[in-house]
Amino acid sequence: MVNEEPVVSLSARYTIAQTAKLLGMSRNTIRKYTEIGELKSITHKSTGKTLYEGISILKFWRTKA
Repeated sequence: MVNEEPVVSLSARYTIAQTAKLLGMSRNTIRKYTEIGELKSITHKSTGKTLYEGISILKFWRTKA
């Protein structure tokens, strides 16, 4: 986990790879936190990709920092 608060746009959507880089974690760790409900994700309707909103990334970081 990174020590400094990630710089994100609150309404922007980030891929799992981008989210992992912002938080300093592996994609598998991001998936684990998503599965247990600690990190909220959304699914893009047309592509089926898992995305994370900036506000969710910040909320997660603040609870873990």
